[in-house]
Amino acid sequence: MLLALGCPVIAVVEGAVYGAGLGLSLTADLIPAAPQSRVACSFLRIGLLHDFGVLHSLYRS
Repeated sequence: MLLALGCPVIAVVEGAVYGAGLGLSLTADLIPAAPQSRVACSFLRIGLLHDFGVLHSLYRS
């Protein structure tokens, strides 16, 4: 899995990132994104939990 790799992981975002794609990109160490990129958690609008580990990937401040 990406979290267990011993090297830095880079997820380049160019375009739309929704749902599982967002969860996958949040596991990366660096996420460079193009200016036209869009990011969203669609499941929030219908009252469901995030998919593909989005909550696990977010850092707590």
